[in-house]
Amino acid sequence: MTPDRATRRKRRRIRLAIRRTSALAAAIAFFFAWGTIGAIETDAVSLVEGTVRTFGLLFIGTGFAFVGGAFRNPTERRSKHEVHRDTVGRPGRTSRQKSSSAW
Repeated sequence: MTPDRATRRKRRRIRLAIRRTSALAAAIAFFFAWGTIGAIETDAVSLVEGTVRTFGLLFIGTGFAFVGGAFRNPTERRSKHEVHRDTVGRPGRTSRQKSSSAW
C-alpha cells in the first residue's frame, strides 16, 4: 500500500469517526432537550429557563447533526453510482429499473 493510499484511508477513518461521534452528540443533545421539556411540564424548572435551555440544546444538536451529515443531499454522496443506460439490454430502460410486467 502506498503512503498516499494509507493517508487517504486514515483520513477516511478519522472523518467517519467524527461523523459518528457528532451523530451521537446530536442524539444526546436531543434527549437532554426532551428531559428539559419534561422538567418544564412538572414545574421543576421555570418556563423561561427551560425555554432557553431547550432552544440552546436544540441549536447545539442541530449543529452536531449538520457535522454528522444529516442534512447532506444523497445525490451528492452517490455521484459515483449513477444509473447508466444498458447498451446491450433493452434500450428503453436503465439497468436499475424493473422490467415491465404483463399484469
